[in-house]
Amino acid sequence: MLPFKIGEMTNDPIAMYMADYFTVINCITGNPALSFQAGFSSQNLPIGFQFIGPRLSENIIYQAAYAYQMSTDHHLKNPDNCL
Repeated sequence: MLPFKIGEMTNDPIAMYMADYFTVINCITGNPALSFQAGFSSQNLPIGFQFIGPRLSENIIYQAAYAYQMSTDHHLKNPDNCL
């Protein structure tokens, strides 16, 4: 799901909840997770990516995210409408 505009889903709390559905489970289970920028959509909106691992796998998650970041330049770019 691409990011929605601020206030766009205020009248639809279920849609807002569903946007976060797969990011919340690791908080409940205690599994480590890391979100990072993975690129931009065709509308130049940021796209996020999330690694979730088994318990006590923080080091592996950090290494995987770092390897991805070093092989791309997405983290150096900004959407047109941001600073």
